Amino acid sequence: EKQLAVSAVALGAIAGGLLGGVLMDAHGRRFVLGLADAAFILGGLGMALAQPGALIALFFSGRLLVGAALGASASVASAYIGEVSPPQLRGSLITLNEIGVCVGCLLSYAMALAFGDELWRYSLGLAVVVAALQLLGVACMHESPRWLAAHGDFATAARASRALGIDVPQPGVVSATDDSGASRRWARLSDHRRVLLIALGCAVAHAATAANTVLYYSRDVLVLAGVTQPMLANLAVGAVKLFGVLLCLVFVDRLGRRALLLCGTAGIVASLASLAVAFRDEGSPTASFALASFLAFILFWDMSWAGLMLTVVTEMLPQARRRLTACNRERAERGVCVGRACSPLPRLVPNPPSKWRSRKASARVSAQEVRGIGVGASYSLYWLLSFAQSQTLETCFRVLGVAPTFGAYALTSALALGFTWRFVAETRGQALEQISRTAVEHLPFARQDAFGEESPADCLQSLCCNGCMHRDAPTATTERA
Repeated sequence: EKQLAVSAVALGAIAGGLLGGVLMDAHGRRFVLGLADAAFILGGLGMALAQPGALIALFFSGRLLVGAALGASASVASAYIGEVSPPQLRGSLITLNEIGVCVGCLLSYAMALAFGDELWRYSLGLAVVVAALQLLGVACMHESPRWLAAHGDFATAARASRALGIDVPQPGVVSATDDSGASRRWARLSDHRRVLLIALGCAVAHAATAANTVLYYSRDVLVLAGVTQPMLANLAVGAVKLFGVLLCLVFVDRLGRRALLLCGTAGIVASLASLAVAFRDEGSPTASFALASFLAFILFWDMSWAGLMLTVVTEMLPQARRRLTACNRERAERGVCVGRACSPLPRLVPNPPSKWRSRKASARVSAQEVRGIGVGASYSLYWLLSFAQSQTLETCFRVLGVAPTFGAYALTSALALGFTWRFVAETRGQALEQISRTAVEHLPFARQDAFGEESPADCLQSLCCNGCMHRDAPTATTERA
């Protein structure tokens, strides 16, 4: 039951990340944040009001609901902050979200120490108050101008941009997508599969450190290490966690994301190896050495993956653009529909009735929804792996032993370090529109036409009578078209 109670949050976050990614593209970032806050309130009330016996299911339902809210809000918050932040401050502002998480952890440790094991309902009840205050804040916030522009509402996007003090999205940079539905949104993911694979790889690399699961079981690990006052040690864990994120905040836009990830992951490997050494004699582990190694592990995690995974993934998945040829641009401006132009009649009619049209295409058609779905999928994958780890950590301690378990996590963290070195590009100070190309050019198998340059397979063929001609296509083919 303990493993299930701990992992229920991760299980809910899996669904919340995916659902939040889809909903924030369809209904906006602001809507999903408000929905997540409402779920936090309901889930917190369910956990606080649960009673032993028949109502114990209410506790687990509340944990699942809080997990879903966590998955949705984390992915949406990072996407929103990334879209409204200037490039030179984007990393620091996204990291502020993780600082809020660390402050919450520190306060929860302090309340657990003050209330004890008997008054745990008060700790859960205070979380409801915080979620209610955040819901009031969501009512006052502006929608993401990039999302508004991607859905064709440039007037509201301009007003929101001026209120937020950022540049107004231009129709030529972020344009409306067609209304061909969810199937088209998911189909576009294959056009950006390389960047999506890197983003999913970042989720796997983060989960390979097992930091989130070890943090959940921090009290048990400290007790196994021989720490006599684990609650006070948990306060130290919360303080170190906050200090690590503050280091990330200071250096993320100075040293860059890649440098912090490499340094932090290397420190995680060393810390986990030290924990394995500290527990090599499980009958009498070295408490001070184990505690120091554990605190170092938390510090390196929070200065790297804890604050940067969603930053890197959000930046890596900007609105991807497809360029139209001069022929296609002229036809788009004349109102030839994008989604339904494959039928013969619209091809023959220069200005078909509005019921035949989807949104008018501009010079560049954006796949804005790639960011929302990609961030949500990455976050869900991370929580799926965390769920598996939290369900098996105590079992691994019993079957394999504490030292071999930490040694195995040190090995998987070393693999995460290799992935970061090989595949994660630096994105510091770049505009969102430039980063997907930077990420792909960092790969050993990058091609010239990937992510942003038009290729024959990526053209919007529905805009030409005989198919869209690539700009480098032979002259004879163009004349035939």
